[in-house]
Amino acid sequence: MCSSNSSSEDAPHPARPSRPVPRWLARRERALIPKLATFFVANVPTCYISHTELWSGRARNFAHWSPSLRRVITTELREALRDRTRHIAVVERDDELVGMAVVVDLGRYALLEDIVIRRERRGRGVGRVLVRWLFAEERKAGKSAIFLESGGRNLAAQRFFRKQGFRKISISMCRRLAA
Repeated sequence: MCSSNSSSEDAPHPARPSRPVPRWLARRERALIPKLATFFVANVPTCYISHTELWSGRARNFAHWSPSLRRVITTELREALRDRTRHIAVVERDDELVGMAVVVDLGRYALLEDIVIRRERRGRGVGRVLVRWLFAEERKAGKSAIFLESGGRNLAAQRFFRKQGFRKISISMCRRLAA
């Protein structure tokens, strides 16, 4: 057996990453909007696209984002920060932005309009922490349910949302019309 003058208590321990911390973005933090828009664009795959992305100008079609997606998201986030019925949540871990969400107040209900998790952090509990925090926040605000929409091809997100207790209640359909 080897002997040593230092105990294992004296040995440096590798730093554990802190837990993800969700919070509401304050209106005075509008300078963060460009960073959030860049984060959104960098972390949403095309399977995220649903009918909302089409009619809002975020996407050209169900397979391609608009070339002006960053500008569209920047405008939407600025409007959300001014609108008292919309709230932006951010999740940070070790001073790094790892997630964000936009929630709309619909009276008795809330709409989870967007939720984006950093690609490299998916499957590591960030989304679960954010969604459970949103549940608690919306429950405190007196909401009876949270609705969301997911792109039809976004199967990983749909599995995630089912695990968080969401259930399918409708189906969006689209038919392209000939020009």
